[in-house]
Amino acid sequence: MHAALRGGGKVAVTDIDSIRGQQLVAKIAAAGGQAAYLTQDVTDEARWPEVVAEIEDCYGRLDDVLVVNADIGIMVPSMAV
Repeated sequence: MHAALRGGGKVAVTDIDSIRGQQLVAKIAAAGGQAAYLTQDVTDEARWPEVVAEIEDCYGRLDDVLVVNADIGIMVPSMAV
């Protein structure tokens, strides 16, 4: 388990992939951590304040660390040259 979770840190997992987001929350919980899943498309700027408010509602506040890690996966078949 990550040191932040061992120290009592809590995690808010956000993504557009609800299935994998919930799976990650379950893994964190199984390891003894505390996590919540929130649906979020990071390209939707209007959703950001809502997500922060939901995190504050869930945990009482948002402090210490905020990691924004967005990625796009595009499946492209390999082409032999």
